[in-house]
Amino acid sequence: MINTIEPSKAQKYPRQIWAAVRKQESLVCDQNLYSPSESNEDTPYLTMHNGFSVFNVNYVSRGYQILTNLPAADVPLLLERYHFQASVLFQEQTKRYSLPQSPAYRVQIRGIRGMESKSAAEILMLPNGKEILTEARNNLYQNLSKYRKNAAMIEAIDDAIGLDNRGMLQRVKGSISLPPLYKKDFKYKKVKDGNGNNLVYHILIECLPGESLPWRFSLTNYFAPLRTSKGLTQPDTRQRTNEHKKQVYVTEEEMALLIYRIQRTMECFENNMFAKQWAFASKALHQYREKSL
Repeated sequence: MINTIEPSKAQKYPRQIWAAVRKQESLVCDQNLYSPSESNEDTPYLTMHNGFSVFNVNYVSRGYQILTNLPAADVPLLLERYHFQASVLFQEQTKRYSLPQSPAYRVQIRGIRGMESKSAAEILMLPNGKEILTEARNNLYQNLSKYRKNAAMIEAIDDAIGLDNRGMLQRVKGSISLPPLYKKDFKYKKVKDGNGNNLVYHILIECLPGESLPWRFSLTNYFAPLRTSKGLTQPDTRQRTNEHKKQVYVTEEEMALLIYRIQRTMECFENNMFAKQWAFASKALHQYREKSL
């Protein structure tokens, strides 16, 4: 008799520690942490993690998935940078609460290259800000019937220019730009396609103060052959195939939960494995001393 009982989520995703679920797509994090085995000869036991110990940060949709790794060895610096950038993000949000409620200060103007997440008032502070906003307004108006949100941005631009013409526009400091929270390029997995090419991944995590969804994950996958030159093995990106790219924005709360889960999972794993790794290390030390006699 065929078992038709559908497995539960706990059974289907036993290693998952976090998920940002969207309509028909998700950004998920699984733990795949491993300690050095007793027979291992390359990694000291009390480092607690071997070279395959990672968190998987993956994008999943009905059509395809993008697979990336966050090595356990990268986590301490990630945590340190996150706490700094999260504090900067909070400070930027606090500044915005003191701004007037006018649309000129509150509505972000989209579609202007290099001006992401800036309000009309911020853009107007630039030397050529009025020209930039005037051109943006024309473009927004031409597509007003297609995109309903354009109306709010047009109102914000008109409000900012009107305040400026009356000498009532308050100076606004632009949102601070932060370096990437985490970035890895040209990394490859053992997974291969039918032609023997390896799966390559890129991962970029950024904090974007001023955005309503202030954390952005940029993930890329493709298959490519590996080339070794001067002892360095890298993918040959000129021959890449089956490329997928995706950007996913997450909330402040979702990002805080991810960081918390990564940190606690690492701590619990290391605490759980410490006695075993200590025993391996003590045995190895005893054997080494016996051989030295």
